Amino acid sequence: MKDFTKGNPIKVAILFAVSLAVTNAISYLYSTVDSIMVGRMISTDALAAIAVISPVLVIVNGLCSGIAIGCGIVTGQIFGSKDIKLLKKTMANIVFLLFIFMVAMTFICSFLCEDIVRIMNAPEDVFEMSYKYMKILFMTLLLSTVPLMGSSIFRSLGDNRTPLIISMISGALNVVFNYLFIGILKTGIEGAAYGTVCSRIFSNIAYLIVYFKKMDIIHFSLRESKLSFTIIRKLFITGIPIGIQTSITFCGSSVLQSALNTYGKTVVTGVTVADKLISIIWIIIESLGTTMIYFCAQNKGANRIDRIKKGVPGIIATAIVISAVMSLMAVFYGKYFFTLFVEKSPDIIEISEKFIIIQLSFFIFVATLPILRGSVQGMGYTKVAVICGFIELIPRILISLFFSYKLEYLYFAAPIAWVLASLFLLAIYPVVIRKTISESILFNEKISIEEKSRC
Repeated sequence: MKDFTKGNPIKVAILFAVSLAVTNAISYLYSTVDSIMVGRMISTDALAAIAVISPVLVIVNGLCSGIAIGCGIVTGQIFGSKDIKLLKKTMANIVFLLFIFMVAMTFICSFLCEDIVRIMNAPEDVFEMSYKYMKILFMTLLLSTVPLMGSSIFRSLGDNRTPLIISMISGALNVVFNYLFIGILKTGIEGAAYGTVCSRIFSNIAYLIVYFKKMDIIHFSLRESKLSFTIIRKLFITGIPIGIQTSITFCGSSVLQSALNTYGKTVVTGVTVADKLISIIWIIIESLGTTMIYFCAQNKGANRIDRIKKGVPGIIATAIVISAVMSLMAVFYGKYFFTLFVEKSPDIIEISEKFIIIQLSFFIFVATLPILRGSVQGMGYTKVAVICGFIELIPRILISLFFSYKLEYLYFAAPIAWVLASLFLLAIYPVVIRKTISESILFNEKISIEEKSRC
Protein backbone atom coordinates (compact mmCIF):
# COMPACT_ATOMS: atom_id res chain seq x y z
CA MET A 1 0.00 0.00 0.00
CA LYS A 2 1.15 3.52 -0.82
CA ASP A 3 0.89 6.22 1.81
CA PHE A 4 0.37 9.47 -0.08
CA THR A 5 0.92 11.45 3.13
CA LYS A 6 4.65 10.71 3.13
CA GLY A 7 7.56 11.38 0.79
CA ASN A 8 7.85 13.84 -2.06
CA PRO A 9 4.21 14.54 -3.03
CA ILE A 10 4.92 14.98 -6.75
CA LYS A 11 7.11 11.88 -7.00
CA VAL A 12 4.71 9.54 -5.19
CA ALA A 13 1.79 10.80 -7.30
CA ILE A 14 3.66 10.35 -10.60
CA LEU A 15 4.82 6.83 -9.72
CA PHE A 16 1.27 5.83 -8.83
CA ALA A 17 -0.09 7.44 -12.02
CA VAL A 18 2.36 5.48 -14.19
CA SER A 19 1.01 2.12 -13.01
CA LEU A 20 -2.54 3.45 -13.36
CA ALA A 21 -1.82 4.56 -16.93
CA VAL A 22 -0.52 1.08 -17.73
CA THR A 23 -3.78 -0.38 -16.37
CA ASN A 24 -5.89 1.98 -18.48
CA ALA A 25 -3.77 1.40 -21.59
CA ILE A 26 -4.13 -2.37 -21.26
CA SER A 27 -7.90 -2.04 -20.85
CA TYR A 28 -7.99 0.18 -23.94
CA LEU A 29 -5.98 -2.40 -25.90
CA TYR A 30 -8.18 -5.31 -24.86
CA SER A 31 -11.31 -3.29 -25.70
CA THR A 32 -9.93 -2.64 -29.18
CA VAL A 33 -9.11 -6.33 -29.68
CA ASP A 34 -12.63 -7.28 -28.57
CA SER A 35 -14.13 -4.89 -31.13
CA ILE A 36 -11.95 -6.37 -33.87
CA MET A 37 -13.01 -9.91 -32.92
CA VAL A 38 -16.72 -9.00 -32.93
CA GLY A 39 -16.46 -7.21 -36.27
CA ARG A 40 -14.42 -9.92 -38.02
CA MET A 41 -15.60 -13.14 -36.37
CA ILE A 42 -19.33 -12.34 -36.19
CA SER A 43 -20.22 -9.48 -38.55
CA THR A 44 -20.12 -5.74 -38.97
CA ASP A 45 -23.79 -5.76 -37.98
CA ALA A 46 -22.78 -7.24 -34.61
CA LEU A 47 -20.27 -4.43 -34.15
CA ALA A 48 -22.98 -1.91 -35.02
CA ALA A 49 -25.38 -3.62 -32.58
CA ILE A 50 -22.93 -3.03 -29.74
CA ALA A 51 -22.17 0.53 -30.89
CA VAL A 52 -25.88 1.41 -30.83
CA ILE A 53 -26.23 0.62 -27.13
CA SER A 54 -22.72 1.58 -25.99
CA PRO A 55 -23.85 5.06 -24.78
CA VAL A 56 -26.27 3.42 -22.33
CA LEU A 57 -23.62 0.97 -21.15
CA VAL A 58 -21.20 3.83 -20.54
CA ILE A 59 -23.79 5.86 -18.61
CA VAL A 60 -24.75 2.88 -16.41
CA ASN A 61 -21.11 2.03 -15.81
CA GLY A 62 -20.41 5.70 -15.02
CA LEU A 63 -23.11 5.77 -12.35
CA CYS A 64 -21.91 2.53 -10.78
CA SER A 65 -18.22 3.41 -10.88
CA GLY A 66 -19.06 6.89 -9.57
CA ILE A 67 -20.49 5.41 -6.39
CA ALA A 68 -17.42 3.17 -6.08
CA ILE A 69 -14.99 6.08 -6.57
CA GLY A 70 -16.94 8.09 -4.00
CA CYS A 71 -16.47 5.24 -1.54
CA GLY A 72 -12.77 5.24 -2.38
CA ILE A 73 -12.53 8.97 -1.64
CA VAL A 74 -14.06 8.49 1.81
CA THR A 75 -11.83 5.50 2.65
CA GLY A 76 -8.81 7.42 1.38
CA GLN A 77 -9.57 10.33 3.70
CA ILE A 78 -10.01 7.99 6.68
CA PHE A 79 -6.88 6.01 5.80
CA GLY A 80 -4.99 9.30 5.71
CA SER A 81 -6.25 10.10 9.21
CA LYS A 82 -4.94 6.67 10.38
CA ASP A 83 -8.25 5.89 12.11
CA ILE A 84 -8.26 2.13 11.46
CA LYS A 85 -11.35 1.49 13.57
CA LEU A 86 -13.36 3.98 11.52
CA LEU A 87 -11.87 2.56 8.31
CA LYS A 88 -13.20 -0.93 9.12
CA LYS A 89 -16.60 0.45 10.07
CA THR A 90 -16.74 2.44 6.83
CA MET A 91 -15.82 -0.64 4.81
CA ALA A 92 -18.78 -2.51 6.28
CA ASN A 93 -21.11 0.32 5.25
CA ILE A 94 -19.56 0.42 1.77
CA VAL A 95 -20.35 -3.26 1.25
CA PHE A 96 -23.95 -2.67 2.28
CA LEU A 97 -24.42 0.47 0.15
CA LEU A 98 -22.83 -0.89 -3.03
CA PHE A 99 -24.64 -4.21 -2.79
CA ILE A 100 -28.06 -2.55 -2.42
CA PHE A 101 -27.28 -0.04 -5.17
CA MET A 102 -26.06 -2.68 -7.62
CA VAL A 103 -29.04 -4.97 -6.93
CA ALA A 104 -31.36 -2.05 -7.69
CA MET A 105 -29.42 -1.16 -10.87
CA THR A 106 -29.45 -4.80 -12.02
CA PHE A 107 -33.21 -5.10 -11.55
CA ILE A 108 -34.09 -1.74 -13.13
CA CYS A 109 -31.78 -2.09 -16.15
CA SER A 110 -32.82 -5.69 -16.83
CA PHE A 111 -36.52 -4.80 -16.60
CA LEU A 112 -36.18 -1.82 -18.95
CA CYS A 113 -33.73 -3.45 -21.35
CA GLU A 114 -36.04 -3.76 -24.37
CA ASP A 115 -37.43 -0.25 -23.89
CA ILE A 116 -33.89 1.14 -23.70
CA VAL A 117 -32.94 -0.46 -27.02
CA ARG A 118 -36.06 1.05 -28.62
CA ILE A 119 -35.29 4.49 -27.18
CA MET A 120 -31.82 4.24 -28.73
CA ASN A 121 -33.54 3.82 -32.14
CA ALA A 122 -31.66 0.63 -32.91
CA PRO A 123 -32.13 -0.31 -36.60
CA GLU A 124 -34.40 -3.30 -37.11
CA ASP A 125 -31.64 -5.43 -38.59
CA VAL A 126 -29.53 -5.15 -35.43
CA PHE A 127 -32.29 -4.68 -32.83
CA GLU A 128 -32.36 -8.32 -31.73
CA MET A 129 -28.57 -8.52 -31.36
CA SER A 130 -28.46 -5.27 -29.35
CA TYR A 131 -31.19 -6.54 -27.06
CA LYS A 132 -29.55 -9.94 -26.45
CA TYR A 133 -26.14 -8.41 -25.74
CA MET A 134 -27.51 -5.75 -23.38
CA LYS A 135 -29.84 -8.20 -21.59
CA ILE A 136 -26.98 -10.53 -20.67
CA LEU A 137 -24.76 -7.71 -19.41
CA PHE A 138 -27.54 -6.08 -17.40
CA MET A 139 -28.73 -9.33 -15.83
CA THR A 140 -25.18 -9.97 -14.62
CA LEU A 141 -24.49 -6.36 -13.61
CA LEU A 142 -24.30 -7.40 -9.96
CA LEU A 143 -21.04 -9.20 -10.81
CA SER A 144 -19.44 -5.78 -11.30
CA THR A 145 -19.89 -4.90 -7.62
CA VAL A 146 -16.73 -6.49 -6.22
CA PRO A 147 -14.40 -5.40 -9.07
CA LEU A 148 -15.65 -1.79 -8.92
CA MET A 149 -15.41 -1.71 -5.13
CA GLY A 150 -12.08 -3.51 -5.05
CA SER A 151 -10.30 -1.32 -7.59
CA SER A 152 -11.49 1.90 -5.95
CA ILE A 153 -10.87 0.87 -2.34
CA PHE A 154 -7.46 -0.65 -3.04
CA ARG A 155 -6.34 2.46 -4.92
CA SER A 156 -7.61 4.70 -2.14
CA LEU A 157 -5.23 2.81 0.15
CA GLY A 158 -2.39 3.37 -2.31
CA ASP A 159 -2.42 -0.12 -3.86
CA ASN A 160 -2.64 0.02 -7.65
CA ARG A 161 -0.52 -3.11 -8.17
CA THR A 162 -3.43 -5.43 -7.35
CA PRO A 163 -5.95 -3.74 -9.71
CA LEU A 164 -3.25 -3.66 -12.41
CA ILE A 165 -2.55 -7.39 -12.22
CA ILE A 166 -6.23 -8.34 -11.99
CA SER A 167 -7.08 -6.01 -14.88
CA MET A 168 -4.34 -7.52 -17.07
CA ILE A 169 -5.41 -11.10 -16.42
CA SER A 170 -9.12 -10.29 -16.62
CA GLY A 171 -8.69 -8.50 -19.95
CA ALA A 172 -6.66 -11.36 -21.39
CA LEU A 173 -9.29 -13.86 -20.22
CA ASN A 174 -12.00 -11.72 -21.81
CA VAL A 175 -10.24 -12.06 -25.17
CA VAL A 176 -9.75 -15.82 -24.66
CA PHE A 177 -13.37 -16.40 -23.65
CA ASN A 178 -14.58 -14.27 -26.57
CA TYR A 179 -12.59 -16.44 -28.95
CA LEU A 180 -13.98 -19.57 -27.27
CA PHE A 181 -17.61 -18.47 -27.40
CA ILE A 182 -17.49 -16.62 -30.73
CA GLY A 183 -14.84 -18.42 -32.75
CA ILE A 184 -15.20 -22.01 -31.53
CA LEU A 185 -18.69 -22.39 -30.07
CA LYS A 186 -20.21 -19.96 -32.62
CA THR A 187 -22.59 -18.36 -30.11
CA GLY A 188 -22.71 -15.05 -31.98
CA ILE A 189 -23.32 -11.76 -30.20
CA GLU A 190 -24.24 -13.58 -26.98
CA GLY A 191 -20.72 -15.00 -26.95
CA ALA A 192 -19.24 -11.51 -26.69
CA ALA A 193 -21.41 -10.89 -23.64
CA TYR A 194 -20.57 -14.29 -22.13
CA GLY A 195 -16.86 -13.50 -22.46
CA THR A 196 -17.36 -10.31 -20.45
CA VAL A 197 -19.37 -12.18 -17.81
CA CYS A 198 -16.64 -14.82 -17.42
CA SER A 199 -13.95 -12.16 -16.98
CA ARG A 200 -16.13 -10.50 -14.34
CA ILE A 201 -16.40 -13.78 -12.46
CA PHE A 202 -12.61 -14.09 -12.44
CA SER A 203 -12.26 -10.51 -11.16
CA ASN A 204 -14.67 -11.26 -8.32
CA ILE A 205 -12.71 -14.32 -7.24
CA ALA A 206 -9.34 -12.54 -7.54
CA TYR A 207 -10.38 -9.48 -5.52
CA LEU A 208 -11.96 -11.60 -2.79
CA ILE A 209 -8.82 -13.75 -2.48
CA VAL A 210 -6.61 -10.66 -2.14
CA TYR A 211 -9.05 -9.06 0.30
CA PHE A 212 -9.14 -12.00 2.69
CA LYS A 213 -5.42 -12.81 2.45
CA LYS A 214 -3.71 -9.40 2.35
CA MET A 215 -6.09 -6.58 3.27
CA ASP A 216 -6.40 -7.05 7.03
CA ILE A 217 -6.57 -3.29 7.48
CA ILE A 218 -10.15 -3.21 6.09
CA HIS A 219 -11.44 -6.51 7.53
CA PHE A 220 -14.47 -5.86 9.71
CA SER A 221 -16.20 -7.87 12.41
CA LEU A 222 -19.94 -8.21 13.04
CA ARG A 223 -19.71 -5.53 15.73
CA GLU A 224 -18.11 -3.15 13.25
CA SER A 225 -20.68 -3.94 10.56
CA LYS A 226 -23.43 -1.85 12.16
CA LEU A 227 -24.91 0.65 9.75
CA SER A 228 -24.15 4.31 10.28
CA PHE A 229 -26.41 6.92 8.71
CA THR A 230 -23.57 9.45 8.83
CA ILE A 231 -21.24 7.16 6.88
CA ILE A 232 -23.91 6.04 4.39
CA ARG A 233 -24.87 9.66 3.74
CA LYS A 234 -21.22 10.62 3.26
CA LEU A 235 -20.65 7.75 0.83
CA PHE A 236 -23.80 8.53 -1.11
CA ILE A 237 -23.34 12.30 -1.48
CA THR A 238 -19.70 11.78 -2.43
CA GLY A 239 -20.27 9.06 -5.02
CA ILE A 240 -23.49 10.04 -6.80
CA PRO A 241 -22.17 13.40 -8.14
CA ILE A 242 -19.16 11.63 -9.70
CA GLY A 243 -21.46 9.21 -11.51
CA ILE A 244 -23.67 12.07 -12.67
CA GLN A 245 -20.66 14.07 -13.87
CA THR A 246 -19.42 11.10 -15.92
CA SER A 247 -22.83 10.65 -17.51
CA ILE A 248 -23.20 14.37 -18.27
CA THR A 249 -19.82 14.52 -19.97
CA PHE A 250 -20.66 11.52 -22.14
CA CYS A 251 -24.07 12.98 -23.07
CA GLY A 252 -22.31 16.12 -24.34
CA SER A 253 -19.95 14.03 -26.47
CA SER A 254 -22.92 12.08 -27.87
CA VAL A 255 -24.72 15.27 -28.94
CA LEU A 256 -21.56 16.51 -30.65
CA GLN A 257 -21.09 13.17 -32.38
CA SER A 258 -24.65 13.35 -33.72
CA ALA A 259 -23.87 16.72 -35.32
CA LEU A 260 -20.68 15.35 -36.88
CA ASN A 261 -22.60 12.37 -38.27
CA THR A 262 -24.56 14.70 -40.58
CA TYR A 263 -21.38 15.39 -42.58
CA GLY A 264 -21.13 11.83 -43.82
CA LYS A 265 -18.95 8.78 -43.51
CA THR A 266 -15.67 10.43 -44.54
CA VAL A 267 -15.83 13.08 -41.82
CA VAL A 268 -17.02 10.63 -39.18
CA THR A 269 -14.21 8.22 -40.01
CA GLY A 270 -11.58 10.97 -40.02
CA VAL A 271 -12.69 12.33 -36.64
CA THR A 272 -12.95 8.81 -35.17
CA VAL A 273 -9.41 7.93 -36.26
CA ALA A 274 -8.04 11.19 -34.81
CA ASP A 275 -9.96 10.57 -31.60
CA LYS A 276 -8.19 7.24 -31.18
CA LEU A 277 -4.84 9.04 -31.10
CA ILE A 278 -6.15 11.74 -28.74
CA SER A 279 -7.46 8.97 -26.47
CA ILE A 280 -3.89 7.74 -25.96
CA ILE A 281 -2.93 11.17 -24.62
CA TRP A 282 -6.05 11.25 -22.46
CA ILE A 283 -5.16 7.88 -20.92
CA ILE A 284 -1.99 9.38 -19.44
CA ILE A 285 -3.54 12.68 -18.35
CA GLU A 286 -6.67 11.05 -16.92
CA SER A 287 -4.46 8.65 -14.97
CA LEU A 288 -2.82 11.65 -13.32
CA GLY A 289 -6.28 13.07 -12.61
CA THR A 290 -7.47 9.82 -11.02
CA THR A 291 -4.28 9.67 -8.96
CA MET A 292 -5.03 13.13 -7.57
CA ILE A 293 -8.40 11.89 -6.33
CA TYR A 294 -6.74 9.44 -3.97
CA PHE A 295 -3.72 11.65 -3.26
CA CYS A 296 -5.91 14.53 -2.10
CA ALA A 297 -8.28 12.19 -0.24
CA GLN A 298 -5.50 10.71 1.90
CA ASN A 299 -3.86 14.05 2.59
CA LYS A 300 -7.15 15.70 3.49
CA GLY A 301 -7.77 12.91 6.01
CA ALA A 302 -4.28 13.42 7.42
CA ASN A 303 -4.88 17.18 7.54
CA ARG A 304 -1.81 17.61 5.30
CA ILE A 305 -3.23 20.40 3.18
CA ASP A 306 0.32 21.64 2.65
CA ARG A 307 1.04 18.53 0.61
CA ILE A 308 -2.05 19.12 -1.51
CA LYS A 309 -1.03 22.73 -2.12
CA LYS A 310 2.40 21.55 -3.22
CA GLY A 311 1.34 18.45 -5.13
CA VAL A 312 -1.45 19.85 -7.30
CA PRO A 313 0.60 22.60 -9.06
CA GLY A 314 3.48 20.15 -9.53
CA ILE A 315 1.27 17.52 -11.15
CA ILE A 316 -0.40 20.16 -13.35
CA ALA A 317 3.04 21.26 -14.56
CA THR A 318 3.99 17.63 -15.21
CA ALA A 319 0.77 17.03 -17.11
CA ILE A 320 1.29 20.14 -19.25
CA VAL A 321 4.81 19.03 -20.22
CA ILE A 322 3.63 15.49 -21.07
CA SER A 323 0.65 16.82 -22.98
CA ALA A 324 2.80 19.29 -24.92
CA VAL A 325 5.35 16.67 -25.96
CA MET A 326 2.71 14.11 -26.97
CA SER A 327 0.64 16.76 -28.76
CA LEU A 328 3.64 17.80 -30.87
CA MET A 329 4.37 14.16 -31.68
CA ALA A 330 0.72 13.62 -32.64
CA VAL A 331 0.63 16.70 -34.88
CA PHE A 332 3.89 15.93 -36.71
CA TYR A 333 3.76 12.12 -36.81
CA GLY A 334 0.04 11.43 -36.45
CA LYS A 335 -0.36 10.68 -40.17
CA TYR A 336 1.64 7.47 -39.70
CA PHE A 337 -0.79 6.41 -36.98
CA PHE A 338 -3.79 7.29 -39.16
CA THR A 339 -2.57 5.07 -42.00
CA LEU A 340 -2.95 2.05 -39.75
CA PHE A 341 -6.70 2.53 -40.15
CA VAL A 342 -7.10 4.26 -43.53
CA GLU A 343 -4.00 3.51 -45.59
CA LYS A 344 -5.22 4.83 -48.96
CA SER A 345 -7.69 7.54 -47.93
CA PRO A 346 -6.04 10.96 -48.26
CA ASP A 347 -9.36 12.77 -47.68
CA ILE A 348 -9.86 11.01 -44.36
CA ILE A 349 -6.26 11.58 -43.29
CA GLU A 350 -6.59 15.29 -44.13
CA ILE A 351 -9.66 15.55 -41.90
CA SER A 352 -7.89 13.64 -39.11
CA GLU A 353 -4.87 15.93 -39.25
CA LYS A 354 -6.96 19.12 -39.21
CA PHE A 355 -9.08 17.86 -36.33
CA ILE A 356 -6.13 16.83 -34.21
CA ILE A 357 -4.26 20.12 -34.80
CA ILE A 358 -7.28 22.12 -33.58
CA GLN A 359 -7.94 19.87 -30.60
CA LEU A 360 -4.34 19.64 -29.39
CA SER A 361 -3.71 23.37 -29.76
CA PHE A 362 -5.50 23.53 -26.43
CA PHE A 363 -3.16 21.02 -24.75
CA ILE A 364 -2.74 23.25 -21.66
CA PHE A 365 -6.42 22.87 -20.86
CA VAL A 366 -6.37 19.17 -21.80
CA ALA A 367 -3.73 18.76 -19.07
CA THR A 368 -5.20 21.10 -16.46
CA LEU A 369 -8.84 19.99 -16.41
CA PRO A 370 -8.50 16.36 -15.17
CA ILE A 371 -5.93 17.29 -12.51
CA LEU A 372 -8.03 20.06 -10.98
CA ARG A 373 -11.22 18.03 -11.23
CA GLY A 374 -9.63 15.00 -9.58
CA SER A 375 -8.10 17.14 -6.83
CA VAL A 376 -11.42 18.81 -5.99
CA GLN A 377 -13.17 15.43 -5.97
CA GLY A 378 -10.50 13.94 -3.71
CA MET A 379 -11.04 16.69 -1.18
CA GLY A 380 -14.70 15.67 -1.08
CA TYR A 381 -16.28 18.43 -3.16
CA THR A 382 -17.79 16.17 -5.79
CA LYS A 383 -20.74 18.49 -6.46
CA VAL A 384 -18.26 20.90 -7.99
CA ALA A 385 -17.49 18.18 -10.55
CA VAL A 386 -21.19 18.05 -11.49
CA ILE A 387 -21.19 21.80 -12.12
CA CYS A 388 -18.04 21.32 -14.15
CA GLY A 389 -19.80 18.61 -16.17
CA PHE A 390 -22.64 20.97 -17.03
CA ILE A 391 -20.13 23.66 -18.02
CA GLU A 392 -18.59 21.16 -20.45
CA LEU A 393 -22.02 20.07 -21.68
CA ILE A 394 -23.44 23.49 -22.57
CA PRO A 395 -20.94 24.60 -25.27
CA ARG A 396 -21.07 21.18 -26.92
CA ILE A 397 -24.88 21.37 -27.15
CA LEU A 398 -25.02 25.01 -28.26
CA ILE A 399 -22.40 24.59 -30.97
CA SER A 400 -23.98 21.32 -32.14
CA LEU A 401 -27.42 22.92 -32.39
CA PHE A 402 -26.66 26.41 -33.70
CA PHE A 403 -23.23 26.32 -35.35
CA SER A 404 -23.17 22.91 -37.01
CA TYR A 405 -23.54 24.50 -40.45
CA LYS A 406 -19.75 24.76 -40.59
CA LEU A 407 -17.65 21.69 -39.84
CA GLU A 408 -14.72 23.62 -38.33
CA TYR A 409 -17.00 25.07 -35.66
CA LEU A 410 -17.75 21.55 -34.45
CA TYR A 411 -14.02 20.89 -34.17
CA PHE A 412 -13.81 23.69 -31.60
CA ALA A 413 -16.73 22.47 -29.44
CA ALA A 414 -14.69 20.19 -27.15
CA PRO A 415 -11.75 22.65 -26.76
CA ILE A 416 -14.15 25.45 -25.77
CA ALA A 417 -15.70 23.10 -23.20
CA TRP A 418 -12.22 22.31 -21.81
CA VAL A 419 -11.32 25.99 -21.56
CA LEU A 420 -14.51 27.00 -19.74
CA ALA A 421 -14.37 24.05 -17.33
CA SER A 422 -10.68 24.64 -16.58
CA LEU A 423 -11.23 28.35 -15.90
CA PHE A 424 -14.11 27.48 -13.57
CA LEU A 425 -11.96 25.00 -11.64
CA LEU A 426 -9.04 27.43 -11.46
CA ALA A 427 -11.41 29.97 -9.88
CA ILE A 428 -13.03 27.52 -7.46
CA TYR A 429 -9.87 25.62 -6.44
CA PRO A 430 -8.60 28.27 -3.93
CA VAL A 431 -12.06 28.34 -2.35
CA VAL A 432 -12.03 24.56 -1.98
CA ILE A 433 -8.57 24.67 -0.39
CA ARG A 434 -9.71 27.22 2.20
CA LYS A 435 -12.81 25.18 3.05
CA THR A 436 -10.76 21.98 3.23
CA ILE A 437 -8.45 23.51 5.81
CA SER A 438 -11.38 24.24 8.12
CA GLU A 439 -13.34 21.04 7.44
CA SER A 440 -10.68 18.36 7.17
CA ILE A 441 -11.55 16.58 10.43
CA LEU A 442 -15.27 17.36 10.84
CA PHE A 443 -16.39 14.00 9.43
CA ASN A 444 -14.27 12.05 11.92
CA GLU A 445 -15.61 14.20 14.76
CA LYS A 446 -19.21 13.44 13.72
CA ILE A 447 -18.50 9.71 13.82
CA SER A 448 -16.88 10.04 17.24
CA ILE A 449 -19.96 11.85 18.58
CA GLU A 450 -22.15 9.15 17.08
CA GLU A 451 -20.11 6.42 18.76
CA LYS A 452 -20.24 8.16 22.13
CA SER A 453 -24.01 8.58 21.91
CA ARG A 454 -24.39 4.84 21.50
CA CYS A 455 -22.30 4.03 24.55
